[in-house]
This record gives sequence, C-alpha cells and structure tokens, in this order.
Amino acid sequence: LVCRRICAKGVTWYMGDPEDKSKTAPKHEVTLPKDYFIGVFELTQAQMFNISGWRSSFFSYEGDWAMRPVENYKLTDFRGALYPLSPTDASPLGKLRQVTGLDFEIPSEAQWEFAGRSGHYGVREWNNGAVCASGDVWNMAKCKLPGRFAGNSGVGMGQADSYSPDGYLGATNGTAIVGSYEPSSWGLYDMHCNVGECCLDWYVDDLLSTNPNWATGAPNCDGQTCADGKTSPAQNSHVVRGSDYGGYPEVAGSHCRAKDYGAAKKWYGFRLVLPIE
Repeated sequence: LVCRRICAKGVTWYMGDPEDKSKTAPKHEVTLPKDYFIGVFELTQAQMFNISGWRSSFFSYEGDWAMRPVENYKLTDFRGALYPLSPTDASPLGKLRQVTGLDFEIPSEAQWEFAGRSGHYGVREWNNGAVCASGDVWNMAKCKLPGRFAGNSGVGMGQADSYSPDGYLGATNGTAIVGSYEPSSWGLYDMHCNVGECCLDWYVDDLLSTNPNWATGAPNCDGQTCADGKTSPAQNSHVVRGSDYGGYPEVAGSHCRAKDYGAAKKWYGFRLVLPIE
C-alpha cells in the first residue's frame, strides 16, 4: 500500500463548487484538523485478495485483474459496519487494521476533495488542475483521464456497448490498471473516472445546513441517527467522489458530489487514508 502524506492541518481552503446553483456543493471554507496519509492508488483487486482471501468483480479480465481497482463492493462489504461504527474484525478493512496495527479508513469527503484538488481551491477542475469552464466540459484533451474518456470526448451512457462488461475492458475504455494515466500535481493517480470512490459521509442534498461540523471537514453523520447502521439523514446513501468509468466529465471534477445507489456497486471502489495523530 503506497501512501502519500497530505499536509492539511490548519490549512483553510475552499471546498465545493463556486458555480453551484443547487446548493448541494456550494463553495465554503474548511480547515481540516489533521494531516493524513492517502493512497497514491485506488485499492486494487490483488490487495483486496491479499487482505481478505477473496475478491469480487463485475468484469472478466481474463487474467489481467490484479492491478485493476476494486469494484463491485458496497461500503458495508468493505467496512462491515456503517460509520460512525468501527469496522468489524471480519471485514476487509477490519482485517487490514489487524494485520498492520494501523487504523486505516476510507476518507471523509473533505479529505478526499482536499487531496483531489491538490492545491487548486475554489475552482471547477480535474486532477491536473485543468479548469472545467462553461462550454468546455467536453475538452478531455486537457485531462488525461482513465475510463472511457481517455483520449476521446463524449462517448456516454446509452451507446450500444454501454452496459456490456466487454465494452469496458482495456486501458482506454474500462477500469484502468491503476497508475496508467497522468497523476495530480501531488502525485495521486486515478482520482477521476476510474471507479467512484466511497467516502464516510452520509449523502445529503444540502451539505451546509445538515452537517453542523462542515467547517472542520468532519464526516456528515450525527452518530445518534445512524449508529444503528440502518437509518440516516440520507436514506442510507453515502457520498461517492471522482465519478467512474461510465461517467461524463462534468461530474468528475474534484468539486463534484454523488451518492451511491446500493445495488449499483459495480461502479464503486475505495482509496485508503490513515490519519496522523
């Protein structure tokens, strides 16, 4: 597991979308209380197998699976319990904690966005700092992204092969081998358009009015509401960041928020973080 230290403690930065009209991700100031390590790559199929002894994939990679990102997992598959409960000992994340003696976790959406922006605050942008300006959302020549948008512009859902696993295979039209494309300026790979990366936060439509701790980047969960693992202010949906191999570029920016849809777990994967006390 290769991680990079993110020096976030005490840095006040702008999170969210400066052009947001729906108020789901408005621009706002956040100051994270700690530095943290974050995975340079998304968790891979081989790493999941080494941790848990099993893996699950929506795709058939014909032997070329080890360095593809984990997908076809739900958050509860990976943690065994919903935040703010600790991961169960039998879950992959719980087993990883036991083996390493380290409290690995998946990021809050604030941790994810701070790392994803890599110093580009308060703008609409992708992993290399290219700005998503009005009328320019399809210009993928600026952003060497994995998934179906590597080197092309605008092959979207609804095409003949859109839902066919075979149609996604390969480095340029499916889940990419991690690290195949340009990293961010902070050396992080595949922050956009490989798999949607699950975060700890419960999804809400109005981020600022429902999370009293938004200014510190704390995960959106009040404990009393969702400690039973069944109910939440978000109807059991969690935040997903970075879009995925089937997404459009305008929903792949560091500022963009999405939510999981339970059964559609083939889109989702994970990137690990490790808080620094």
